[in-house]
Amino acid sequence: MKIKHLAKLFVILSVILVLVFVVSTVVSAIQYRTALNSAPFWVFILVHAATYLFPALLLLIAAFFFRKKGDKK
Repeated sequence: MKIKHLAKLFVILSVILVLVFVVSTVVSAIQYRTALNSAPFWVFILVHAATYLFPALLLLIAAFFFRKKGDKK
């Protein structure tokens, strides 16, 4: 039973990370000024994706792994 709770927690954390990615990207888009930033905006999106979406994907994979492991018992 504890494994299923851990899987649910991982899914919730994954969703939170995706929401934080969306919010941080929108905030960066609002604050982005071409004259002030030397990097193109897609670089900022890539950094946010590496920061938030990659861990969210890992948590989601772990959640499915734990859910399958919990179903076998």
